[in-house]
Amino acid sequence: MKPWVILFLSTLSCASHITPAVLPARVAPPGAPLPGVRACWVEFSETFGFTASGILVHHPKGVLLIDAGQSTAFASEIGDHPFREWWYLKAVPGGLIPDAPAADVIRRAGVEPGTLWGFIPTHAHSDHLGGLMDLPDIPILMSPAEIDVVTKAPTEAHFNVIPAHSHRLVGRMRPLDFVAAPYEVFSQHADVFGDGSVVVVPLPGHTPGSVGVFINLPGQRLFNAGDAINTVDAMEDLRGKQFYLQRTDENPAQADARVAELAALHAQVPLLHVLPAHQRTAWAETFGTPGACVE
Repeated sequence: MKPWVILFLSTLSCASHITPAVLPARVAPPGAPLPGVRACWVEFSETFGFTASGILVHHPKGVLLIDAGQSTAFASEIGDHPFREWWYLKAVPGGLIPDAPAADVIRRAGVEPGTLWGFIPTHAHSDHLGGLMDLPDIPILMSPAEIDVVTKAPTEAHFNVIPAHSHRLVGRMRPLDFVAAPYEVFSQHADVFGDGSVVVVPLPGHTPGSVGVFINLPGQRLFNAGDAINTVDAMEDLRGKQFYLQRTDENPAQADARVAELAALHAQVPLLHVLPAHQRTAWAETFGTPGACVE
């Protein structure tokens, strides 16, 4: 499918307006950020301003990958889908099939894929999880709800979760350890390294177990929002997804609530660098160019 088709489909029709959120009082993260942690932009594919990107977090305990882009074998992996689903997958996430395997992209960033400490996908859709098909076996951390989605994918209809990906992941996923303690405006969170440098929060709506990831650096804070929002401007203007992208949301009402929640968070923490998964300009404003790091 040609890139201009993706551009046309993703902008088709107006997005709905979302009611502002009333959130609990903000609970700021405790303590100072851990020195020596840095985050680097890895871009797996790009077309017409859309990106499939990930973040390599270099931490004293190891290197963590957040999102892995699309599988290079995506076209064959969706071959058994019914035509209507196949066409949509080919037109939208299929537009971000990478030219090189994720392992090569990560290697060019100076990291040997087999040494990765772990991998966190913001959710289980193919353009965030599929790159794992081109990587060696590494520990996978996911929300319990998303593990359930992936586990059931081969037998339950969920067109955005590819059965081939599910078969590869079953038995390798470990649940994120969410605790019922407030963090920012969220009622629970998971502290990945136990030192506040990488904190995961639930963002259900796009998928049942979608998550957002805070990366707290000494100089700035990043927030990988996955597909909870399309663009920073749309979030700030309280606009939901365009018509043609709405079918990617598992629960549209919850998805709209996440947009309102993140808009309210950003109003309270304006210096937070919010990264919508596919808005390349937001990544460029934060990192500069693919391969660059902030620390």
